Amino acid sequence: MRIKLSAFVVSALTATFFTSSASAQLMKSPPGDLHADYGKLREACIPAENKTPAWADGDIISEPWYRDWLNSTVSFCVNLKNIESDQTRPFEKIIWREEPGLLFRASGSTLTSYPSIPDIFLKGFFPWQPDGGNLAMVSGISAQDSGIISTSYNIMHTRFFGANTYILDAPGGIDVDNSFGVNEREIAFPGGIQPGYIHGVIGSSSSDWPGRSWTDIDYYRNPGYRNFAPIAPGQVDLILSATGRALFGRAAISDDTADNIHLLLDGKPINAGITRLPEKQTMTLAAVDAAQQYQPISYWYISGLGAVAASKDENPACIKLPGGMSYSNTIIAQAVKFFKPLPDASDKPCLLANSSELIPVKDRTFTDTGNIKDYSLRYLPEGLHGGWQVEGGAFIFSAQGAHTGSASQAIELSRAVYEGKNYYLYPGKISQKVSFMKPDENKSAHIKSVLLFRLGNNTQPWCAKPTDSQWQGSLPFLSGSQDVEVTVRLEGQEQPVARQRYNLGTSAEFVIDHVGKRKHARMNPQWRHHALALKLPDTHEDLHLTIEFASESKELAACGALLSDVDLISYYGIDRDWNAVSG
Repeated sequence: MRIKLSAFVVSALTATFFTSSASAQLMKSPPGDLHADYGKLREACIPAENKTPAWADGDIISEPWYRDWLNSTVSFCVNLKNIESDQTRPFEKIIWREEPGLLFRASGSTLTSYPSIPDIFLKGFFPWQPDGGNLAMVSGISAQDSGIISTSYNIMHTRFFGANTYILDAPGGIDVDNSFGVNEREIAFPGGIQPGYIHGVIGSSSSDWPGRSWTDIDYYRNPGYRNFAPIAPGQVDLILSATGRALFGRAAISDDTADNIHLLLDGKPINAGITRLPEKQTMTLAAVDAAQQYQPISYWYISGLGAVAASKDENPACIKLPGGMSYSNTIIAQAVKFFKPLPDASDKPCLLANSSELIPVKDRTFTDTGNIKDYSLRYLPEGLHGGWQVEGGAFIFSAQGAHTGSASQAIELSRAVYEGKNYYLYPGKISQKVSFMKPDENKSAHIKSVLLFRLGNNTQPWCAKPTDSQWQGSLPFLSGSQDVEVTVRLEGQEQPVARQRYNLGTSAEFVIDHVGKRKHARMNPQWRHHALALKLPDTHEDLHLTIEFASESKELAACGALLSDVDLISYYGIDRDWNAVSG
């Protein structure tokens, strides 16, 4: 059965990628234009249901790999009978992949290179020559006459070949390494790959390509993915894999292949692949064998961090992550197996990428100003509050009032101007200075420096659209979009090391909490985790940063958004003495 693009997918890609619903707000529209000339084929080459390639005879059709190829290819005009004769490198047998699993492919030198992300989401991956292309592998795939699309099962391997890394789960393909006795970590697809097997893409800035770990990234989901489902607030897609032979689609720990890697999430078996989970405060991933013994792992790839290796005092086979380590509600993780056994580290703690245990930002939960009880909030005048510099003013909410779901309180990025009994809201800003001590000489700072935080919609019932709220008080509705700009500046450097704007809109869900006889009307803040990678210089010197959260909401027309759970990951260590002096 062939995969077809639905009318929804086509309209989504040619018009808009999302609607105004709460879950759709979490789906980003990828940059780039659609190009009518991309993927153009003559009619005979276009795959269709109940259609057979002209060259396909009974022997080809009866091959076990043929059905996978038929479902995944974008062109019938690559002649698979030529696979053996087109090769220029010795081989014993062309081996088609039988087991499923995640694959990765990089494309484009920039975010908007041709073919664009929308082109590929709509039409799939086309080889250089989809009509009669050469099927040579190993050294021939990059040739202009190639009829093959190359992929890798090692996500870090793709970073040398393009700015944008696509996540795929296409079936079949040719196992290049086992066919030719090479170590290319490659699966080749004659005739290309259909868009229905593309889950999404890590879009990276051009300055990070080639050869560096991704920092300035976003994740864009493909609405044409065959199992596409909008992601809702509070959910995250964990895209998990391992090099070696990670079990895919089976959580049972039973296999007679010693090379198989089994994956655990918080101590329980989890399938390699794409799993939708509720957001977690922390998660621990582990790579084990069939007997649940730790496997020798060289490093973990984590989206936004790149390669994360263990110190001598950590267990490299498991890694502890903050739940907020996500981009567009997606966490991509891969365990990369070491080529030989490593010393037993089972008695050591897991590799930590969780800064709440390593280098906490001062007052990350906004409680140093004093806990606020029940549903209360209070105003913070300009000045220093719990390690944060408040400019103009801000409000602090209790954890219950901001519905954080944790022990953290929240800051509303609004300053108030009072006139008699009335007050008017204007955009507010808070900031904190952080000093990093130089890292160990053998570590590279730019691959592991990430700011984590949560943003939520204002819970006040007048900070919403009248059609969404049941507010009947005297205050006017402030229904404009609640927007936030996050900036990280490096002392002595004119350009920020990171800057990102987040448009949160307004909450669409009105809630009444009953506590005894009292009723508390509020809007659901729809908290969202965010991660912002920092491009810190690799100079092995002390660094002084300023982290800023500023409201970009329209004054007198919109409320400030809520901020909570600010955290920081870095190979650098925090110098708290400098923080205290600099305030």
